[in-house]
Amino acid sequence: IFAQIREMLRPGDVFIDAGANIGVYTVLASRHVGASGRVICVEMMPDTVDQLERNVRLNGLSNVTIIRKALSDTGNQTLTATVEPGRFGRASISVVHEESAKIPVLTTTLDDITLGIDSVRLMKMDIEGAEYLALQGAKSLMQRLDSVIYEKWGADTAAEDAVGDCLIANSFKLFTKS
Repeated sequence: IFAQIREMLRPGDVFIDAGANIGVYTVLASRHVGASGRVICVEMMPDTVDQLERNVRLNGLSNVTIIRKALSDTGNQTLTATVEPGRFGRASISVVHEESAKIPVLTTTLDDITLGIDSVRLMKMDIEGAEYLALQGAKSLMQRLDSVIYEKWGADTAAEDAVGDCLIANSFKLFTKS
C-alpha cells in the first residue's frame, strides 16, 4: 500500500483513509498531498482515535480531518463494534468475534464525509469486512473517486467479492497486489 500511495498521490489531492487505525497511511498521504491537499481519516474505535489524533499532532499535520465514526450505508445510527481482546486493529461492525468486547459506535457515510469535495484521488479501505456496507453509502462519491485500495476478505481467491463487484458496477477496474 505504501508504494501505491506514493505513486498515486500528488500535491493538492484528496485521500480518504477508511479504517485509519493509528494513522500510518494518514501520515504518508498527508506528506504527499501537501498543504494544498487534504486527508480524511475515519476511525471508529475511541482509544485508537485518541492515538491517531496524537500521531497527527506529533507530525504537525494540518491537512488532516479525523472522523470518529464507523462507515456504513446509513449515517447517525448507533451500532455495536466488536473486538477481540488485544486485537484493537481488527474491530468490526460486520464481524462478530467470540468473547469480544462490545463498543457502541456512531455511523456516517462516505457521501456525508465528502460532501462539497469535487474529486477524491484515492481511498484506502481496511474496515474489517464492512467495506461493502460502506460503499453502499458512497453513491455520490463513486462518481468523484479515482481509485480504491481495499483488503479482500476470505482465503479463497475465487470467492465472491461483493466489494469488487460493486466497484466494477461503478466502472472501476480491479487489480490484485500481493
